[in-house]
Amino acid sequence: MNLTRIIDIREQIAASTEFKPDECDFILECLNLAVEVERARSALDPLTTELGSSGSVDQTRELLRQISPFFAGHHPAVLMAALAELAAMAFAGQSVPGNAAETKAVQDRLLIEWVKCIRRLIPVNMRTQDRAAGRGDMHDLPPSGGSIDRGAVG
Repeated sequence: MNLTRIIDIREQIAASTEFKPDECDFILECLNLAVEVERARSALDPLTTELGSSGSVDQTRELLRQISPFFAGHHPAVLMAALAELAAMAFAGQSVPGNAAETKAVQDRLLIEWVKCIRRLIPVNMRTQDRAAGRGDMHDLPPSGGSIDRGAVG
């Protein structure tokens, strides 16, 4: 089911008088979770499409499941530094042999998509962390694609 369809269903349920208020709230919460999952999945799509990977969202989730225990309990700054090193290795692997200008263009394009992906995933993860900590939805803002200063990339 795609994001547009889930949002359509959510709007229909919200406008419906067919359900008791608590039933409606429960259904809407389930649909909101489905929206978040689809937004997170769609946030990965441009990047993985750019890399030409098939089944990459599932591969990404599996890799994340495998490496998450190694990152657990570390300070966010340590995590970001480690991820920056990993990202730099991945970007360095995206090259066009014999063509430095095209290599830079490919890496710049991927970096822009990567930053957009991160910006879309941050609100989703903030809400997930809020729920896990029992804080409800303190960060109940819709994920946005944001923008990146292309001059900052090159």
